[in-house]
Amino acid sequence: MADRSKKVADEIIRFLKTVSKKGIRKVILNSQGVVFPKSGKVLPALVSLNRWLEDKVKQIAKRKNLTIVTLLVNPILDQGKLSKATCCQAQNPEAQCGDIDPTGKKMYTLCKDPNHALYFNMGHISHAGWKMIYSELVESKILDPLL
Repeated sequence: MADRSKKVADEIIRFLKTVSKKGIRKVILNSQGVVFPKSGKVLPALVSLNRWLEDKVKQIAKRKNLTIVTLLVNPILDQGKLSKATCCQAQNPEAQCGDIDPTGKKMYTLCKDPNHALYFNMGHISHAGWKMIYSELVESKILDPLL
């Protein structure tokens, strides 16, 4: 299991323990999963991390009397309402979205209308994507509308 992924999983576990101590009894977890667009494959290390995390979450939920709703983001996002092209794209394989070269030139491009992009970059859902997810949660009665 990659060190960084393990740290993220540990933070999720720590978060669940903290919110349960504060009296929160219902938590929604995003289980989007990581898929590599060109191959459509998931790394085995990520799969084993997800299984490990899922087991830990179930243990905490039972022990702390938490209701855990696992949000399957991909089916919501696959409805075709937003473009699947990323809004921020690096201009070369060595660059990342947001990189600037030593001369101050941007090494990335941004889409013209981020309100129509599902993903901001390869690893992050856009604001428009999260708005769509929130709407689906409210519509499905999983989540009460926030004021």
